[in-house]
Amino acid sequence: MNLTKVDLNLFIVFDAIYTEANLTRAGQIVGITQPAVSNALARLRETFNDPLFV
Repeated sequence: MNLTKVDLNLFIVFDAIYTEANLTRAGQIVGITQPAVSNALARLRETFNDPLFV
């Protein structure tokens, strides 16, 4: 895995999801919509080949 190509903003979204345990609230914290949070989570899952937050 080449971490140099990972969008570091995804880690901010990851932290918000982890802290809030809710995609809508995480989006409000980060300042993006819930669909954008879902998209970021999908990108994280694909990048790390892991079903995060299941």
